[in-house]
Parts: sequence; C-alpha cells; structure tokens
Amino acid sequence: MIFPSASCWRIWFVLVSICMLQLPATSQSTTAAKTIIMPPSVKHLNVGDILPNVTLTNIHNYPASRISLAGFQKGRYMILDFWSTWCAACISAFPKMHKFKDQFKDSLQILLVNAKTSLDTEAKVADMILKRKERTGMDVTLPYVVEETTLSPYFRYKFIPHYVWVNPDGSIYAVTGADEATQENVAAFIRGKKPVLHIKEDAFNYDTSIPLFVNNNGGNGNEFAYRAILTQYKEGLGSTMGRQIDSASGSVRTYLLNQSLRSLYSLAYGEQILPFNNRYVFAGDSKSFEDKFLHTERLTNRYCYELILPISSGDETNSYLQQDLERIFKVKARKELRTIKCIAITSVLNAKKFATTHLHPLLQTSEDGEEKKMFNVDFDTFLAVLNTISQTPIISDISINGKIDFTIPANITSTTELVSYLNSKGVITQQAERELPITVFERTQPVSKH
Repeated sequence: MIFPSASCWRIWFVLVSICMLQLPATSQSTTAAKTIIMPPSVKHLNVGDILPNVTLTNIHNYPASRISLAGFQKGRYMILDFWSTWCAACISAFPKMHKFKDQFKDSLQILLVNAKTSLDTEAKVADMILKRKERTGMDVTLPYVVEETTLSPYFRYKFIPHYVWVNPDGSIYAVTGADEATQENVAAFIRGKKPVLHIKEDAFNYDTSIPLFVNNNGGNGNEFAYRAILTQYKEGLGSTMGRQIDSASGSVRTYLLNQSLRSLYSLAYGEQILPFNNRYVFAGDSKSFEDKFLHTERLTNRYCYELILPISSGDETNSYLQQDLERIFKVKARKELRTIKCIAITSVLNAKKFATTHLHPLLQTSEDGEEKKMFNVDFDTFLAVLNTISQTPIISDISINGKIDFTIPANITSTTELVSYLNSKGVITQQAERELPITVFERTQPVSKH
C-alpha cells in the first residue's frame, strides 16, 4: 500500500475488512477472475435467457451429489454465486448469503458455484472452509459445487463475486456484483416486486496492468511525462487500486478505480480524515459535497483516478491526489481540536460480566437492521462500534482490560436509544463537553452562483 496509515486507523480498518461497515470496499466486486475459456458451442446467457437444465455434479451440503439444475431449483427463486478461494470479497459475502437463506428459507435457493476455470480443487476448497471455521467459528452450510464445468461455461465474467438472479421459471432476472445483493433487494426479488438492479457488465478488453488509453487500453494515448485523470464511475473496471513502477521509463503509476469520494479523500489526507461520521463538520456551503462524501453506496459518488508521474515517494503521490481533489471538488479537509458536546462513559458496573466467553473473535456489524455482535474484542473496538451508531461522539473516561463480549440489538439506531441500552447493561454515561479532534471540510473557494 502506498498510502500512509496512522495508528488511529487501526480500528477503522478492522471494521472495514471484517464487516464492510462504512467504507465500501465496499463495493462492486474487486477481484478479477481467471481467464474464462468457453466451449465454442456454448451460447453465453444474458438477462431474459432461460437456464439450461444441466446436470450438477460434485455437490456438497446437499442430500445428493448429482442432480439436474431444475431439480435443485424446484421452481424457487435462485441466486447463483460464482466464487473462488482466492477471492476475499467472495468469501466475506458468505455470511450475508447464509443470512438470506435463513431468512427466506424455501422461497430461495442459493448455490455457490466454484468453476473449474478458477483453478481451485476440491481439496483446496475443503481446506479453505475448514481453516475459516477454525479461525472465525463460521461454517459454510450452503450447497456448493466444486470444479464445476456444466453450468459455468454459460456465463462470461471477469470480476467476482458474480451473482446470477434466476426466476422460478428458470429465466435470468439479473446479473450483478456484490453491491446489489442486499436484504432489501433479495426480499423484493422473491416477492415478485421486480427490484431495479444494476446489471454487471465486465470489460474484457481492459487490463489493469496497462494504463488507461495506452495501447488502446480503453482508448488511444500518447507519450507523456505526467498525467492525471479523474472520471465518473466506469462500468466493468471493478473496484481496485494499486501502484506500478516502470523502471525503464522512470515513472510510477497509481490507479484508483471506482472508489468512493470518501475513499479518495481518506487516502489523500490520511489521518486528517477521522473514521467516524460524528466527528465531521461540513462548513459553509459544502452541503452537496457532504452528500457525495457520506453516501458511499451510490455509483454516482464513485470515481476513477489515475496518476502517472516521475518516480516519487508515496507521500508525494498523496500530495498530488490531494491537490487534484481540491481542484476538482473545491473542498479541502483538516483535523483540528474543538470543544464539543459528547457522551462520556464514566464507569462500568460489574465489568467482569463482559469478559469474553468465546475462543474466536467475531465482529458482526455489516448491515443496518442487523444486531451488532462483538465477541472476544478489545475495549477500543467496542468504542469504535458505538461511534458507528451514535450521531454524537462517544468517549470513555475508563477502560476495561482484556477481551469482552457485547451485543447491541438491531433496533438500536439513534444516540438516545444507544445510551439508554448501555445504561441498562451497566455502562454508565453522562453528557460532557471535551476538546476532541474533528475533521473540518470547507470550500477552497465560494461556489459560483451563475
């Protein structure tokens, strides 16, 4: 990673990587699949096409190891989840897919499809599932096929996870990335309400190892000593970032594809951008920027940025990014200390009752409407989760040593509800005013009224 990460980001990155909490890594699928080689006689299926009634073999977590696709679907709504062991985004979505199956039961069928073209083996998949269970306590109980060769050739994709939504009659309703697989969309889908889903279309002629517009990679390009490009969301490029050094030309290339505005500013400003919404002040006429910054889930708030310049350090690269963002969005950020209203934890009654009883850490805070589970976590992580719920900063005058367990019900969504719940559990709080660090966003120049 080329971007500096201060110690204050430790908890935030834990939340993001485990829970996909506030920042998308969010996001559209981020992992490029292996090259898909299709039999010449197979027609790639699109939205509206009917699935072929192929025979599925090597099925796990299912009564039979061999069955027709129609026999597996049994006239239900179905989601085909194409994944691989080397796709972290795919595996991190498994708990969500299990939750959908538990919630909708026989109305929904889910099949995890590990295609042979992923280069995984049955042994490799089994080893991954076992190690994941040992590490997190979470098992894979959904039906899955390994080294699949009869169904996957009908689908052409470059990035995974890759979801195919299938109607009860076997017709394809949608093909999407991970962002569309939400509780709201799945519920509407199986109730026949026809949710509007963003259709995933991968760009097969784009190579992330080659700069944009060079050698016809997304367009024509000429030789240059310096180049910075910022575009709106570009379909088919995934949601990736990286840095490449070309020693022959003496240049370094940084690419940030389909990243949220929040991610771009966080990378550019580093520790100046605090991790929680309740520490932000949007000054003056920056309301439109506030909407773009906070709503990371909207594709209209995502951008592609590419910078090519003579070989430099990461700090210099971040400085260029910061300058470009200020030029384009006309908003700069700074961290400062201010005396603000907050909620202070002053004591914990019988702290021993919070001592963990779990062998493995578990942090479940991925979606609204889902209870927040914290098992075998430290007190700083506990405070971090509280601050993702509360609209007012929560601090602590005390600490609890050792690992703790704590669960927050799904219906706790406001500061008042959260404080009342904490007090009921013996976590005593009081209103306070403290000097705390905040992030201030302000215009670099007034917005033109013309």
